[in-house]
Amino acid sequence: MEKKMVTVDAGTMAKSIAAQGTIALYGIYFDTDKADLKPESAPTLEEIAKLLQSDAGLKLYVVGHTDGVGGHDYNMDLSRRRAQSVVRELTGKYGVAEGRLKIDAQRLRGARS
Repeated sequence: MEKKMVTVDAGTMAKSIAAQGTIALYGIYFDTDKADLKPESAPTLEEIAKLLQSDAGLKLYVVGHTDGVGGHDYNMDLSRRRAQSVVRELTGKYGVAEGRLKIDAQRLRGARS
């Protein structure tokens, strides 16, 4: 995958959420096999915080992702830990109320039929 810096502002996020109920963000970075946020994630996190400040009733599900390397259970756990890191950063550094952010555990469980 070609690496590109993608900047999405709070207004664009709000429009996507209003129209589709979701948005995928690619400006949150982790080292391979790690759940610690990289410093270059700050611009995207700041825009998420602005979005939440502009709409006091908005609550978000935070879903982490991984690459395809490693086993399913390991990657599901890494995804969960990455989402937790995002929530921790938004609540700790940007003052977002914890009750407004939830890890989407249903998607992370990877239920199979």
